[in-house]
Amino acid sequence: MFKKFNNKKIFSLLLALVLVLGMSVSSFAATLTDDGILVVKAIEGSNEYTAEMKFVDVGGVTRYTGYIEFPNSSSVDLSDVEIVATIAGSYTLEVDGTPYTPNMSVDFSEGYVDFVLKSGSTVYRTYQMNANIQGTSVLIFVTIDLENANDWLDGTYTSPNTGGYVAPTAAAYPAAAARVQNAVTGLESGSLFIPVTAEVGESAMDVFQKAVDGTNLNVIGINSGYVSEIGRGADPTLPDLLFQKTEGEPDFPSWDWEKDRTGWIYLINGEVANIGASQYIITASDSTLTWGYTFDWGIDLGGPEW
Repeated sequence: MFKKFNNKKIFSLLLALVLVLGMSVSSFAATLTDDGILVVKAIEGSNEYTAEMKFVDVGGVTRYTGYIEFPNSSSVDLSDVEIVATIAGSYTLEVDGTPYTPNMSVDFSEGYVDFVLKSGSTVYRTYQMNANIQGTSVLIFVTIDLENANDWLDGTYTSPNTGGYVAPTAAAYPAAAARVQNAVTGLESGSLFIPVTAEVGESAMDVFQKAVDGTNLNVIGINSGYVSEIGRGADPTLPDLLFQKTEGEPDFPSWDWEKDRTGWIYLINGEVANIGASQYIITASDSTLTWGYTFDWGIDLGGPEW
């Protein structure tokens, strides 16, 4: 449910960038054209490996990711990658919060690394880049977290947001409460903890699809890249826009999305990701994939206040 963001977080689309990345055994070259496409090649000896680059617009915010996959014959040390960057225009580059210097060492062994282009203190574009070696398997524990839903039903739900938003209560909205209760009862009738063997290079959504296959979990939107509802079998689903879909107007008009902050959000290793599940590429350091239900745009799951 990555679709509700403050406009101040919108990154410029009009930026030219050239990155040339080097390693002890490999070098990278990347070119960003003005249409927002980033092409990355990894070169090891006489071989070249083209990275998969993705960019997607979600609620007015464009997310950019890059994935570099080395063959299983590679001797690349992912914890010690030398970076050489060339930037078109008067921009500075930070790599995981460190000012860029030629041939700096970057650690990809723990997963994604932020490449942030700035003009002064203004962020123009952020790429989250990930590198891995083909054929590496990792055990991912996929879970569905209903803690917020249960707390909301019993009246103990709170969100740590400081913006003043207060989620509508179950007592005040019986149709929504009935939908949540029926969905939770159905979901809790079976296992919500599923181990999955994943390959680095697969997306978080690929892993979730593996977890769902062979179960009676009913996931709406998994094939489109946006999970909007989750349920079990023929039982009701727990949907995004819960109040709009159960209570409707006048309290929750469809045009006023700020009044309904409900939906499904995924977490990797216990942290809310800031890119879509179809974009997030699994790394060898990942161990858990959790789908949690939010009543406050993910703030109640540990996400940032947008």
